[in-house]
Amino acid sequence: MDIDRVPPPIRNVLPFLEKLEEMARDMKLRRQELALEYVAQKWPDAFVLFGAETKAQVLDNVRVFCSKSALNIDEDAFKNVPENVLNPVLWPKQ
Repeated sequence: MDIDRVPPPIRNVLPFLEKLEEMARDMKLRRQELALEYVAQKWPDAFVLFGAETKAQVLDNVRVFCSKSALNIDEDAFKNVPENVLNPVLWPKQ
């Protein structure tokens, strides 16, 4: 989701999205690429389930996930993200 489209009830995610956006920009990646490449690098044998709205998104996600770029990610960058940001069940109802 674009940062400017985050609904008011979950605006507490903005500092974390902005940090992720900054990391991706520094690595010359899109947020989606950074996230998928991180998962592929951190858990290479994992089965990943991701959603998509179009066939093009599915193909792009597969391409990114299979690219296996070597990323240098600060593992501590998001270690203190609160549970109410990580877990959608805890997000306020809109």
